Parts: sequence; C-alpha cells; structure tokens
Amino acid sequence: MRCAGKREELLEKTDKVLLDLDERIGEKERAPLLARLDLEKDRKTMTDEEWVGLVERYWWKVGSKGCVATELESVADGNEVRLKTLSGMMKKRTTAGHVSQSRDG
Repeated sequence: MRCAGKREELLEKTDKVLLDLDERIGEKERAPLLARLDLEKDRKTMTDEEWVGLVERYWWKVGSKGCVATELESVADGNEVRLKTLSGMMKKRTTAGHVSQSRDG
C-alpha cells in the first residue's frame, strides 16, 4: 500500500512538471502534451471529457504531422470510448480540411 501511494505521488508530481512545461514551452513543443497523455495511461485519473480536451489541444497543435494519429491511438490505450472519440475527431478534421481546400481552390 505504501508503494502505491508513493507511486501515485510521483505520477502526480510528474504531471505537474509536464503541465508547467506545456505552459512555458507549449507553443514550441508538443512533447509535454504527449507526455501528459501517455502518463494518463498509468494514472487513469482524467475524466473522458478532460482527456478529450487535452487530446483536442494536441490535435490542433500538431495535427498536420503524419504521426499524430498513431501517437493518439497509443495514448487511448485500447479504451473503446476514447478510440471512438479519436476516430470522430480524425473524420471531422479530414472533412473540414477538404471543405476548406475546395472553397479556397
């Protein structure tokens, strides 16, 4: 029991460090956001709504990179609700991209 409490304390401190990093360098780096999402796989403390909010921030920040879908699938960690949410976000983003392109071109 004592080890579990210490582990959770370390995970919480790590999350706070990553949050601070994201606030300070978030515009330049995607790593703190991705690390927080990856940390959540172990912590499982976020509600689905909180998780989706963080995923949306990550998606809008780096969605143009080819690796984003694989990275987000990994942090969903097999959670069917979260995977379904990701699928919907990807479809929406793809559709929105095509609509914008057709209007501009």
